[in-house]
Amino acid sequence: MSATSTCTATVKGHSFATGSQAGHWPLPTHVAEMIQWLDSVSTLDARSATDIAAAALLREKPDLVTAVRVAGEARSLMKKYKGEDASEVKARLDLVEQALDGIAAGVWSRLEPMVAENEGGKTPGAYAADVRWARRELGEAASFASLLGPLKSAMKKHDKALERLAKTRARGDEGKKYAKSPVAALEDSWLSPDWDRNLATELRRVDGGWEPIEDLGVTLRSFLMTHGTEPSPELLSFVAASAAEFKEANSALRSD
Repeated sequence: MSATSTCTATVKGHSFATGSQAGHWPLPTHVAEMIQWLDSVSTLDARSATDIAAAALLREKPDLVTAVRVAGEARSLMKKYKGEDASEVKARLDLVEQALDGIAAGVWSRLEPMVAENEGGKTPGAYAADVRWARRELGEAASFASLLGPLKSAMKKHDKALERLAKTRARGDEGKKYAKSPVAALEDSWLSPDWDRNLATELRRVDGGWEPIEDLGVTLRSFLMTHGTEPSPELLSFVAASAAEFKEANSALRSD
């Protein structure tokens, strides 16, 4: 696979953009390189996948997306792994999964009170940025998904709002009628992991001179105040500290 700005990689049946491909989150360079490498390996086994998942968690800035995704792949591959070191590999994978489960539980313990204060996600607020970040980073972790029951109804509604916006945008309408669509969708989708990307898309259009309705840019930017923009430092500090503890206790797992 050649590394181009718009190539994709496939891991466990999922395609991911590895560059600035329209309609996708651009992946960080190190994640793109890792996924491209994974895609190029025709005989990825449980040991290799476990090493990659551990390395992602052991990075200076933990890469939870890759760690979760590839640990899941490793668990699936473990079922048919016949290496003499199978017990060792399984033990190492267990450590990675335990660390990820601990991070997921700790993240939710910090989100849960804020979710409760906001009626199960029914009202917007700065906490929403924490929820969106957590869904992007840990959304593929079964242990995290199992904790999101209180948000299930709200998340479904918010995700569907942005799905409808994507369909409307695909029609290429540039008029006033379309301009009302992103306002309505972004106002009511603060828990969707794609909210930040969609808001950025619309703001780029406005900054480029597209503003078919009065004060469109002002309205869109007001959501930055009401819906949150960045995950809280406390949440990020917890994740960093948890990963550091894992790194200190399991430095032998590093695969450089």
